Amino acid sequence: MDSRLFTWTLILIGVILLASVAVALFRRYYFQSDDFPREGFSLEELQQLRASGQMSAEEFAKARAAIAGQLRGDISKKSPAESAASSRAKPRSH
Repeated sequence: MDSRLFTWTLILIGVILLASVAVALFRRYYFQSDDFPREGFSLEELQQLRASGQMSAEEFAKARAAIAGQLRGDISKKSPAESAASSRAKPRSH
C-alpha cells in the first residue's frame, strides 16, 4: 500500500511541475510586449553613432523618423476600445 501511495504522489508532483512549466511558457508567450521593435537600432544607439561621427546628420534624421513611424504604427494598432478610452481620458484644464 505504501508503494502505491508513493507512486501516485510522484505522479501528482510530476503533473504539477509540468503544469507549472506549461503555464509559465504560456504567460511568457501571451504577455510578450510588442511596444518596441526588437530588431534594429535603438534611438540611443543611433545618437551614439551620430556623436561618434559614424553616421551623418541626414542618416540620423532618416533613422529617427523611421523609428518614430514604427512607434506611431504600434500605437495605431490599438483596439477600438483602447482608442475610444484614450480619447475620452483628456486632461482637465483649470
